[in-house]
Amino acid sequence: MAYTYYLADCSHAAIEDCYYRGIVNGTFVKNVEAGDTIVLPSGSGTWGAPASNPGNGGRIYFILPITITGQGDDTVITIDENGSTYNSGVINLWSAITFSNMKIIGANTRPVTPIVVSPYNNSGATGGINFTGAGLRITNITYVGRGGASYFMYGAKVSSALIDNCRISGGTGNSELIFARGPDNAWQNNNTLGGANNIFIEDCVFSGAGYVSDANSNCRMVVRNCTITGAIKVDGHGLASNGSPARGVRNMEVYNNTWTYSSPFWAAIELRGGTNMVFNNTSAVSNGWFFLTDYGYLAQWPNFGSVYQTPVNYPIKDQIGVSKDPKTAAGEPNYVWGNRAAGSVWPRQTKAVPAAASALYQSQTGTASFTEYDMIRANRDFFAEAGFDTTQPGGVTIGTSAEMAATTPTTQSVGFWVTDEGSWNQSGTGSQGRLYTWSASAWTLYYEPYTYPHPLRSASVDLTPTPTATVTPTATITPTPSVTVTLTPTPTPTSTPAPIAVVTTGLQLYLNAATGSSYPGSGTEWYDLSANAYTASLVGSPTYNSTHFNFGSGKYVDTNQSLASETFSVGAWFRTNAAGIKMILSKETAAGNPWNYRIWLNGGQIIADMAQGSTQSSLSSPSTTYNDGQWHLVMFTRNDSNWYLYVDGVQVNTKLDSYVGSVTNSQELWIGQSAYLGGSYQYVGDIGQVFIYNSVLTSSEILQNFDATEETYYPPPSPTPTQTVTPTSTATPTPTVTPTLTVTPTNSVTPTPSVTATPTVTPTITPTATSTATPTVTPTVTATPSSTLTPTPTPTSTLYPKISINPLNYNSNSFPLWRGSTFDLNNQATEQIYPTNLSIVAGDIVQLSASQVYYSFDYYAIYPPHTIYSAGAFWYTTVGGFTASYDPNTIVKIGATVNITGSNAGIRAIYR
Repeated sequence: MAYTYYLADCSHAAIEDCYYRGIVNGTFVKNVEAGDTIVLPSGSGTWGAPASNPGNGGRIYFILPITITGQGDDTVITIDENGSTYNSGVINLWSAITFSNMKIIGANTRPVTPIVVSPYNNSGATGGINFTGAGLRITNITYVGRGGASYFMYGAKVSSALIDNCRISGGTGNSELIFARGPDNAWQNNNTLGGANNIFIEDCVFSGAGYVSDANSNCRMVVRNCTITGAIKVDGHGLASNGSPARGVRNMEVYNNTWTYSSPFWAAIELRGGTNMVFNNTSAVSNGWFFLTDYGYLAQWPNFGSVYQTPVNYPIKDQIGVSKDPKTAAGEPNYVWGNRAAGSVWPRQTKAVPAAASALYQSQTGTASFTEYDMIRANRDFFAEAGFDTTQPGGVTIGTSAEMAATTPTTQSVGFWVTDEGSWNQSGTGSQGRLYTWSASAWTLYYEPYTYPHPLRSASVDLTPTPTATVTPTATITPTPSVTVTLTPTPTPTSTPAPIAVVTTGLQLYLNAATGSSYPGSGTEWYDLSANAYTASLVGSPTYNSTHFNFGSGKYVDTNQSLASETFSVGAWFRTNAAGIKMILSKETAAGNPWNYRIWLNGGQIIADMAQGSTQSSLSSPSTTYNDGQWHLVMFTRNDSNWYLYVDGVQVNTKLDSYVGSVTNSQELWIGQSAYLGGSYQYVGDIGQVFIYNSVLTSSEILQNFDATEETYYPPPSPTPTQTVTPTSTATPTPTVTPTLTVTPTNSVTPTPSVTATPTVTPTITPTATSTATPTVTPTVTATPSSTLTPTPTPTSTLYPKISINPLNYNSNSFPLWRGSTFDLNNQATEQIYPTNLSIVAGDIVQLSASQVYYSFDYYAIYPPHTIYSAGAFWYTTVGGFTASYDPNTIVKIGATVNITGSNAGIRAIYR
């Protein structure tokens, strides 16, 4: 069943955690599968920084057919200045993905490409992903191009895709906003005019500067129903200027587009090769240029041997009007009709032939010169409505089917656009039409546009906001008309459970800014709520805000207590959006001496550490997005053999304790600043509560503290009022009872069928006497929700504990889990895992997320018959380049060593 993931923030790390590892907000949910949806919230994030994803150079690869959506322009993704450029790009779509509803801000200094659509990875056909673009949709994206002159989308060997309802702005004149190459065999096959196998750009708005499109080598593209507000052209490249492969555009359809730009002398349409249909476009001015041209005779291009092309070379390879390979001159002419500029027929603009090209032509033929009309000729290479090319009579007529039937042309291949036929336009507005061509003695249907709107648009991509918590019963009680209920005269209800209390065993210090007994609202003293009743000092006047203090430069808390302990559980509720190193708790002395513990942030990553002499060791959160402006509870615990790190009640990392001897000191615990570095690592943000224990809390106790305090920062919504039971007899139960069956008085009433709500409360009745009434009851029952709600329905895996695995050093490289290789008789490499840093024992079965283990074998991830059982998603590289493999059914049984076998052709690892 398809699943929807609601991310807590828009960061690069958050989308990677979710897609690669099934982790949402630090908690493993499940591995992403085909058909799932990832929802980004309102907010902003930066994607593409190589430092945040060194294994992929800042690139994100999506190879599963899923939906990725945001909250429209309220979701803002900025492309990192150091991201991948041109055909690499940041967001790599390698499957039938719907990518929608967000704003993307381009790089300002480098041509970093936001989106790349590619059917093959760099390893080539073997092991590559055979994706041709079919089913891919990019919709409702606002793209703001800046000075980086980048593409908005780069398509490599794409057969079909849809880009619709986007708002795309070019930052510079050479911004080729949608750059695409088609399949390698495009020129060996028939054109795809009027078919589904094209890249469709429809109902988009283009502004700024640059190109709407660069339909490059082998490309097949449709640009329709778009609005162009800037000096931006629709461009189809010819062979002359194209790179690898050196081919021209295969075919284009450009129709029903509107140019509103009013300044004169700019190119609106420039087609330089292939088979094209251009019709019913409008321009606000008469001198927005419309070119049918070829650069082969305008300059000396390497693709033509650095020699000017002249009429002697006609037809030029891949020029306008030629057919598929092997070339036939004018075998597939272009058709142009119905285009209007300032209300008149939009005329053809031509380019002057260089004198050097004319001189070459004179040496070839004795003729002094030639013009563009000699190279691309009306009624040969293209047919157009009268007025487009004044050197030839019109070659396309516009009219009804009856008018066409009454017309007998004298020129082969002329066209007639029949306006009262066709059913391709299913939008309910606008015109239909079909193009017929004359074949010696009869009109033959030649072209009809593809279905509009594109069929992929039938799938809804409405904004999907992160759901808010509501009390939603999952069952409705339909009682029988007559119900026998046994009531007690004076029941004592206990339907509202006692509030969850903070764990007090081992509690040394508990500061809670939301409680008046801890901080009365003014003053410089923060009172401890533990049995010790310590008094902490507010230094530098942190700002008080009813539930928390806000810290900044020179502001911190001195607890005035050492609070030293060899075993401990320490933590705090915090909220920040600051970058850099920010100290939350600090119990450290001068460098080289032991410090008991610290908790700090490095950007959005939580780090807990200790030091003994010159030996420092740390434990980090896998997620690096905790500076997201949201409240989080961090807890760091240590017993005599292990360290544990918890965030929001869930364990996110652990490691073996390697210290021998004491790590305590007499330094007073500071909150919000380093205790010995004189104001360094100043915390910037909010802190609401601080917990210090001289004991190790269990995972259930950590969760208890989270549940007991989270409503301070995440209040539940108002519950639905409970409706009372109105019996029809004289029996008046007190309190309200939810009856559906005959119930014998016991300590709890359990009605059947049960009401399943979120959450469900079962009232408890304490009988003091026995009184039986048999009323007729017609109740409508709604369960009273408890006080704790979970706003986002995020299921978690509880089958096995999650662990963290530190990388091992193998020569000069860092690898996860393995080192050393041996080979068997089949030349297969066996990698041995040495779990020396794991807090588990041989034979344990643990669930690993993909952030914790990556394997790399060419075209194989992990396979039987070794001790492999089940795990998350595995990503790996190959000798030829990046290859991604998705295996949702893999775990690893960790023992003293574990052998994993794969092919040896370039074993590498990705470690995040």
